Amino acid sequence: MKKLLPLLVILLLLSACAPAQNVDLVQRNVFYAGEEGGVKTALSLAGYTLVTDPAQADVFVLNGEIPFTDAIAARVQAGAGLVLILGNDTMQADVQTLLGQAVTLKAAEDAVSLVDTMGGSDSLAIEIVWNGAPQVRERFSVNGFASQAWALVSAYENSEGQPVA
Repeated sequence: MKKLLPLLVILLLLSACAPAQNVDLVQRNVFYAGEEGGVKTALSLAGYTLVTDPAQADVFVLNGEIPFTDAIAARVQAGAGLVLILGNDTMQADVQTLLGQAVTLKAAEDAVSLVDTMGGSDSLAIEIVWNGAPQVRERFSVNGFASQAWALVSAYENSEGQPVA
């Protein structure tokens, strides 16, 4: 699972890459926090400018850690983008501060399939065939999202319409 999750994240990020003629997306300043590896490499290869100062970031990619919680939360509330990848060391209080709303995190390890939750309205949802992705085990369920935040994918629901996770 530890090798599968970075691969899924890389595919997710690469699918968001714009064609070469769309210079606007490539010129975005991205603040990255997390382990060195596939996600950071994908951002660099996609042509994003990685910055170390949260005040300079247009988008925050937080991969398993949330540094400068208050500073990043203020930038997100002011309109900066956010990609939040939860990890074992992610604290619920930090996620709540970052999102500006009460949410609950619940760790899960049972195998589930993924489906997009955007209904085909977002390129990250429609350019990746989520229901064809390998099953995921180690993950977090996040409950309590308000309208300004949403999950791109969720666990496949059972026949009663209830989420598996």
